[in-house]
Amino acid sequence: MSTATTIYATKGTMLDGDNVAVNYGSATTWNIGQQCTGFGCGTPTERSNAVLSFDVSAYTDPSAITVAVLNLTTAGVGHKGSAERQIYAYRLDQDFTEAEATWQEADDGGDWTGGTTVGAANNSAITQYSKS
Repeated sequence: MSTATTIYATKGTMLDGDNVAVNYGSATTWNIGQQCTGFGCGTPTERSNAVLSFDVSAYTDPSAITVAVLNLTTAGVGHKGSAERQIYAYRLDQDFTEAEATWQEADDGGDWTGGTTVGAANNSAITQYSKS
């Protein structure tokens, strides 16, 4: 018989491709995915990523984890395109400091090892996932 356990993120922040040096660690809402900027914009031009960290150190046998569910809540759409978004989740292979991470840096003075122009996107590894 399986047991369900809820694990909350221990830290997280938005990485904004339009404001590459701004940290959003204390923000209560984030824009993530590609958004349209400007009146009548038909092509998404701004990209924002989110990085989250979960403490799973109590789980010493990763094969015992058979399902993981990430719940995201839409706070509003506003002026940045439609409500429909494709969101992908990947395992990040570099730690970050919540109050310091930006599009360019994982922490003050420490660049994302995958490059400073992709908002940690090159610091991810796809293992196995499905989306719905």
